[in-house]
Amino acid sequence: MLAVDTKDAAQGLRWMRLAYRQQAGAARVTPKERGGLLLNLATSFMVLEQYDSVLHYAKRALPPMQQAGDARGQGMVYQFQGEVYALLRPHTPARLDSAVTNIRRALKLLQQHHFPSHATACALALARTYRQIGRPAASQQAAELALRMARETPMPEYEAEALAALAWAQADLGHVARSIELDKQAQGLQDSLFSRDKAQALAQLQVGYNVQLLTQQKRAAEYEQRTQRARLQSLLLLLGGLTATLGVGAWLHWRLRRQKALLAVANEVNRQSAAEKEVLLQEIHHRVKTTCSWSAACWPGRAACCPSRR
Repeated sequence: MLAVDTKDAAQGLRWMRLAYRQQAGAARVTPKERGGLLLNLATSFMVLEQYDSVLHYAKRALPPMQQAGDARGQGMVYQFQGEVYALLRPHTPARLDSAVTNIRRALKLLQQHHFPSHATACALALARTYRQIGRPAASQQAAELALRMARETPMPEYEAEALAALAWAQADLGHVARSIELDKQAQGLQDSLFSRDKAQALAQLQVGYNVQLLTQQKRAAEYEQRTQRARLQSLLLLLGGLTATLGVGAWLHWRLRRQKALLAVANEVNRQSAAEKEVLLQEIHHRVKTTCSWSAACWPGRAACCPSRR
């Protein structure tokens, strides 16, 4: 039904036919549900102007609606039948009489069970049918009934249609001045309805624009938040990297200073060891020199004392 309401009757018809096939195989389906689906199919075919199919499904919807005791559904069935009989070509007297009979039956049911919008639509259809038959007085009565019900509810769209139908009836009766006056009233009401619809459409467009603007602003704010979060994360990563670099640099500097200190200590130890060795060598050299000098001094005396051994 959503597809039909959005002017895609063919797509809606495909979905409803699928639902009808599934419903036929289901066990727990109430008569009201079955009749309602058949009426929806008739509505779709009415939009597509396939009047034979409208009659077929409307007639099939009548027994379930009667079994369920649904007066609205029965009235819609009779209304469909009456409107289709009035639309079928050629306009034979038998078809037009059937149209009047069905529409009057629908009007009676809908009035008795207080369905004003459907009853007003039936009264307007009856006025159009009486005008096709050539009964302007009956058309005037049906239009006046539709006008009264439209003003009681109120339903300005139906009121404009009722004023237009009443204007045609007055013109057919020869009341030209009254017909012109009613036609002006209908035209003024239609203009006001058009202005109201236009204002509503503009308001809906404004609401849609505001919603779109708010959505874009929300997306921009979310993007800005994500950007700031990413920048903060990047800054934290940079600070972490700098901290790690400074820590590694400080550790390397401490390690280098420690190595230098250890090297200086080692050099000092080596220097001291070399100095001790130098002193020791000097001492050894001095003693050797002393020993050699003593030996050289003592050697000639021993030669003089022991000439045989020279």
